[in-house]
Amino acid sequence: MQLQIEPDGDRPLVQQVTEGLREWIERHASSGVRLPSIRRLSSELNVSRNIVIEAYERLVALGWVRSRPGSGFYVAERPMEADEQGARSGMADVSGEMWNQFQDDGNSLRLGCGWLPSEWREEEVFAHAVRQVTRHASSGLFDYSTPLGSPELRALIQERLRRLAIDADANQLLMTGGASQALDIIVRWLLRPGDTVFVETPGITTCSACCICSVSGSLG
Repeated sequence: MQLQIEPDGDRPLVQQVTEGLREWIERHASSGVRLPSIRRLSSELNVSRNIVIEAYERLVALGWVRSRPGSGFYVAERPMEADEQGARSGMADVSGEMWNQFQDDGNSLRLGCGWLPSEWREEEVFAHAVRQVTRHASSGLFDYSTPLGSPELRALIQERLRRLAIDADANQLLMTGGASQALDIIVRWLLRPGDTVFVETPGITTCSACCICSVSGSLG
């Protein structure tokens, strides 16, 4: 077994061994193949036995390796290998696209997130508001409050809505930790498995993730 290990590399040795073994299994091994013993592999790679033990334990946890007491470590069975590979590839494409929308190259406005450019932020105004709130803070600022959110904030929003001719009681308003949580609650409440959802692009990346997770049976 030839694994590329860099003792002075940036990645921890256990990570190198784990990833090396996983790649070797993917390319060369079929289910049921016996893997080198801890002593043999540590000698071949010139690493401590503890490194090899932890690498094997990680692969067992990830489902790549099966431990047989008194016998050693074997490549685990992967009956759904083709389907899993397709799923991993599809998720990699989705996650890659989502992550790219959060990258800040300094030249574009990120439409897929809720962050404002630093030059748009009135930091002094925010700092003053925070000082005012903490100076007159009630116990609700530090303790658990109603699940609906701050009564004072809901009352303020109710007044703003009234000015827009929207008749809403404060008890009908629910505060969330952000747009992602709000979308998650809406999707969980309104959608059912098999429903069709249109999501605009560019847009909020977490909207697609909320729809996928909520309607795929992950609600429990």
